[in-house]
Amino acid sequence: MTGSPVDEAGLSGLFDGGLSGPLSDGRRLSDGGGCPGRFGEGSRRSGRLPPGQAPVHRAHAGDFEPAGVGRRAPSGLHLTTPGLSGPRSDERINTVSQPAPAREGAQAVFGNGTAHSRDQHRCVAAAYDPVTLPRLAAAGVGPGWHCLEVGAGGGSIARWLAGRVAPGGSVLATDLDPRDLAPTPGLEVAVLDVARDPLPEAAYDLVVARLVLQHVPTRDAVLHKLVRALKPGGLLQIDEIDASYEPPLLTPDAEAEALYVRFLRAKTAALRAAGGDPHWGRKVPAALRAAGLTAIDVHLHIGVRHAQDPGLGLQLNHTRNLRDRLTEQGMTQEDLDGVGRLMRDPSFRAASSVLYSVQGRRPGRARS
Repeated sequence: MTGSPVDEAGLSGLFDGGLSGPLSDGRRLSDGGGCPGRFGEGSRRSGRLPPGQAPVHRAHAGDFEPAGVGRRAPSGLHLTTPGLSGPRSDERINTVSQPAPAREGAQAVFGNGTAHSRDQHRCVAAAYDPVTLPRLAAAGVGPGWHCLEVGAGGGSIARWLAGRVAPGGSVLATDLDPRDLAPTPGLEVAVLDVARDPLPEAAYDLVVARLVLQHVPTRDAVLHKLVRALKPGGLLQIDEIDASYEPPLLTPDAEAEALYVRFLRAKTAALRAAGGDPHWGRKVPAALRAAGLTAIDVHLHIGVRHAQDPGLGLQLNHTRNLRDRLTEQGMTQEDLDGVGRLMRDPSFRAASSVLYSVQGRRPGRARS
């Protein structure tokens, strides 16, 4: 089980979603969609570009007309990281001023750029940053580190990392659709389909992916790709849930309990139909070892869902965000409205899914 966030990580009291401690600004986390809990804005940098900030590097896997280049670049992804010397593939870096669209045919289960996605990003950050960030802090992430985040979503991890690795370090935040991300000093943003695009090898001190690989059908191959992107001694952190155990504990009656269970089963079926594995969290430690990592370190986190819990806010978000997929699994709009009312009931309680936060190191000499 995880402990409380450590002060030296710059994390104390970031959230009140089941964790104690003061908040940095006391603002409620809600956009009307309703992720409960509070988000400590002081723990991350603003997503707004300061005056004169250069446009984001959008490394995209399609064909481009790179700035200042009079011919098209070949297909494929080229990534460079500030502070690292030279290119790491045969492709060119491409800089554009707006997010490139996701590749045709590559579609995330949870799309970005919508009110639902922004609500989801806030709920994920409020529910799981108090687990993810202290783990990274305890691992020693600090000035000079070069970091890659895959599936950065709303960017809370990447922004925190950018503050930790300065001066001299860098963070590259990638997503299939990065429109909910914004660059800041020390933080670049790039389009990446991790299942298909190449990554630079032996380039990063840290690679982190949270709630991403369970949605990728080729997750084992992707995991090996992430390992190859690490420098010798580099750290990989994978945070994933196992949704096989999240039973209701207190409901108004048996009918409400059955409705909640049916919702959970429909969501699991919907994610599996899209090629995901909602139970993959428990398999992560063995997967990291099979990928050649050593010093495997596993932390588990489980909590109680209630009306003020951001984890339950995430479940509530899914009644809207996954509505079409859930109706394909037999849920009606009446069912979804009913389970939404249940989750807003102050007396409702349920066990959360189990979050596995797993770290491993690529063999070789660790950074000094």
